[in-house]
Amino acid sequence: MGIPVGLFGGALSGAFGAGGPPVVAYTASQDFEKHRYVACVQVVLAIGAASRIIFLGINGAFTGEIVSLSISGVFFAMSEAWGGAILLRKISDNFLRITINALLLFLSVKYCLF
Repeated sequence: MGIPVGLFGGALSGAFGAGGPPVVAYTASQDFEKHRYVACVQVVLAIGAASRIIFLGINGAFTGEIVSLSISGVFFAMSEAWGGAILLRKISDNFLRITINALLLFLSVKYCLF
């Protein structure tokens, strides 16, 4: 299921900028230990972000504003990942699973209604 879910996530990301939920749901279904789960999701989302930046450069769409936003985005993403790693050590695997499922349910309802 990894390839179809990856394709679906990529299609949603390209069309709507919302490719994360299928990837998160698939990764959550793999019963990974919480650190491995978070690492997998972060790598997939980082590859998607890097791809968008590369394609902007290829298409000549880089502007000063996009470059400054990209640099600040990297800074904030790294600082939030560091804070998340600290929080991840303090929560249980079960709490993480419940939180992920609740957020996926919320996103499902949001995308269906809006």
